[in-house]
Amino acid sequence: MILKADRKILLGLTTTPGSDWREKTREIDFLGLKEVALFPTFLSIKERRELYALLEGTGLREIPHVHLRDDMEEWEINYFLERWKTQLFNIHQTETLLKQEPIKKRIKQLFVENQEQITDDFKKTLKESAGLCVDFSHWKVRQDNRRKGYFEFENLFEKYPIGCCHISAVRKRWGLFWEDAHYMKKISELDYMEEFVQYLPKIVSLELENSFVQQLKAKEYLEKMIFSSSALEK
Repeated sequence: MILKADRKILLGLTTTPGSDWREKTREIDFLGLKEVALFPTFLSIKERRELYALLEGTGLREIPHVHLRDDMEEWEINYFLERWKTQLFNIHQTETLLKQEPIKKRIKQLFVENQEQITDDFKKTLKESAGLCVDFSHWKVRQDNRRKGYFEFENLFEKYPIGCCHISAVRKRWGLFWEDAHYMKKISELDYMEEFVQYLPKIVSLELENSFVQQLKAKEYLEKMIFSSSALEK
């Protein structure tokens, strides 16, 4: 079991449509941040080059966790490894990146994100990787809304380690169904994580569109939750 003190919560530099990723790069020095998780998942190669240039102009030292796109080029993966000391990558279920030489050499750093269905292709990709990257908001919503496939998801934990994870907001929609969102409207939208504290890996990444100032409040909230939980060892 991972000790409470060994867990690290990273703010997330997200690039979804509601995220001002350029402003987030300016917040890095304003807040004196030295490490973040990176989610360049909505950016074209041209935009990614712009993002990398902006990051170079900050005082950021490390990007421990990166969510890779299927179309990322080999130089980008090497860039993360060499420039930003990236420890962990995650991907969606695909074999494209598994064929790239930089990833093949570091397969123990690659984790596969949970998806709607546990298909044979998903299991194959998972078997070839280092383990699971759990997006807990996806898990919570699909589990509680009775989505087929998520009832057997916990069985995978007995066989594959959770190397990294994403945490987003979860709230009730029309008071009936759970919905997950990358934008957190209120801090209580993280309360669902009390159910999953025992599954948290060493590196926990916030996947939120909120500013880093707001994410710092989310980080503090989750840290209190983790350290007060009886599900974890001290």
